[in-house]
Amino acid sequence: MPGLFPGMDPYLERHWGDVHTRIIVLSSTQLRPQLPGDLRARIEEQVTVTSDDGSRVDYQPDVRVIQRPDALPQEDEGGVAVAVEVEAPEKYVIALDRERESERSLQIIDRSSGDRIVTTIEFVSPWNKYRRRDREKFRSKQQKMLDGGVNLVEVDLILAGDWVMSIPPDFLPEQALYPYRICVLRADDSSHAESYATSLRKSLPTIDIPLRPTDQDVKLDLQKLIEQAWEDGDYRDLDYGRLAMPAVNRDDEEWIRKLIRDKAAQ
Repeated sequence: MPGLFPGMDPYLERHWGDVHTRIIVLSSTQLRPQLPGDLRARIEEQVTVTSDDGSRVDYQPDVRVIQRPDALPQEDEGGVAVAVEVEAPEKYVIALDRERESERSLQIIDRSSGDRIVTTIEFVSPWNKYRRRDREKFRSKQQKMLDGGVNLVEVDLILAGDWVMSIPPDFLPEQALYPYRICVLRADDSSHAESYATSLRKSLPTIDIPLRPTDQDVKLDLQKLIEQAWEDGDYRDLDYGRLAMPAVNRDDEEWIRKLIRDKAAQ
């Protein structure tokens, strides 16, 4: 990491509007060369969820993968994963012992071109987490995506605010609860979910991004996203000694203070 931290820099939260925009664009760029030829990555284009009674709700996912309407998936077609020599992340497969409250008639389509959404990637923002009505709105949108047969990837790199992930916290192992949360829900397996362990003291993981059932997963290197966003945003002038301590536990607080002291002594 070009900044103070080996993984996510929690001090970037105060600049999340800028960082959020950068990592969305960088995610699309990172995924594009890995996708099968008939899939596309699109950013913040409007998505309409339509039910059989004719009601419609418009959403804007962060990043979505779409299938072109003139190209059908082939049985032997798959994405080509980028070869990255990194330590395998701690990934957990979680059994979801519950029934989803779903409206099975929902369909997700792109009204402008007829493209079908395959996968949605959401980077959680502080404004999704602070107020109860915003949390409920965010969860409702995510549930409609799942009910519409869309793979859902949720990445929460924000310490502040309450829980907004689609998976309740009591379903996750302790290592996947703090400090950041990354969950993958596959449209073709509603009984399981995937979650990744994170730490302030280690690099962020490279995560599996599901596509269609006939495709191989592609990879999204979260650490590269944050590092590039840090560089592009020119955050070298962050004065950690003057900034308020992030909302972390006591052990991590002491570790951060030591990082700051060591940097000041250089």
